[in-house]
Amino acid sequence: MFSSETSNLEPLSDAEVSQLNEIPIVGAIGPESFAFDSLGEGPYTSLSDGRIIKWQGDKKIWIDFAVTSPNRYVSKQQP
Repeated sequence: MFSSETSNLEPLSDAEVSQLNEIPIVGAIGPESFAFDSLGEGPYTSLSDGRIIKWQGDKKIWIDFAVTSPNRYVSKQQP
């Protein structure tokens, strides 16, 4: 694990890694990639089911941002 707050990509300490939380993604596998927009918002990431989701840091949730496949199966488990 590396910190994005350092320009030389120093590895995170064990204490910093222990503070990380896994955020589950329902109905897909991912992330496949990450991107930020020109306003510094995001990250955005793509998932295996064709969704592009965006991180809402203030709420600590991912929201659906776009769908790349018109035939995407929508799980009934999604809120």
